Parts: sequence; C-alpha cells; structure tokens
Amino acid sequence: MNTSQISTGDVILFRGGSNIASEVIEAFTGPYCHVGMFFLKDGQPWVAEMYNDYREISLADRLAEGGTSTPCWGMAPAIIREQTQAVNAAMDAFRSDAADHKYNYGALVEVWASDKLGAHYDANETRPVCSVFVQRIWAAVLQGDFTSLYSPSDIANLCQSVTPIT
Repeated sequence: MNTSQISTGDVILFRGGSNIASEVIEAFTGPYCHVGMFFLKDGQPWVAEMYNDYREISLADRLAEGGTSTPCWGMAPAIIREQTQAVNAAMDAFRSDAADHKYNYGALVEVWASDKLGAHYDANETRPVCSVFVQRIWAAVLQGDFTSLYSPSDIANLCQSVTPIT
C-alpha cells in the first residue's frame, strides 16, 4: 500500500486482535475491533482516534506501536473523500469540544445493541468510542444523522475498499 493514496476522511481499521477487548468487540460486532480516521498534516498521514481517550498520532508512530491486530486502510466513500474541507471542519469542531474526548466504554453496549438488536441511538448524543467518532465526522460531512450506532465492522462495510497495511 502506498501511503500517498490515503485521503483525509479515510479510515484505519484493525482486525484480529488477541487482547480481551479486541476479541470481545470482534466476537460481538464482526472482524474489526478498532477504527480511526486519517487526516493529512504537512502532507503526511496522521490518525485521529478514540484510543482510551481522543488522540492524534502520525501513521508511522501508530504502526510502530505494534500490537497483535492487523492494521488496514479503509478507503472512505467517494462523497467523503471529495469533501476534505468538510472533514477537516468536522474534525476541528470535535477537537474544540473537549467534553467528548473521554472514551466511553459504556457506549460499547449501545453499539452492540444498535448493531445486533436494531436499537436506535443518536451518535451526537452518545459519548464516543472509536466507531462513533468516525460516524460523527462522516455524518457532519454528509449533513445528516445516522439512526443507529456503527461498529468498526459497519464502518469497514461502508468503505470503497479495505486493504491491509504492510
């Protein structure tokens, strides 16, 4: 994979984790256990993610952290990739609201209930986990709301393609 193909709004997905949290998420929602969003900083790919709490880290540093999960690049839907200014504006709005920067483990149950039981939740009213963060940014770009919460695997299914990062 050539990192020059990454666009702001694309996602980084992780699958095959062997820690207990990854295994539980994958068992309940599908093959992906985590998702973050790419943005470009000085022409280089960075990752914004809810990883314990909100953080931004260069792709190189994120990959250097290692781990047991396989990282993958998810090419966002064309409508997201075509609106990088809107993605950046939505990310700036999220960055400026520190109230949502704390990871909400309780929301994992809501994501599961939404994914498996069809329960309806407003992503903007749910304190975020990784997939809800991406969902909020994409919803802001699309100027619409999702009626359910998405898991990392749901986000992967919306991508044009998903390719392992080697």
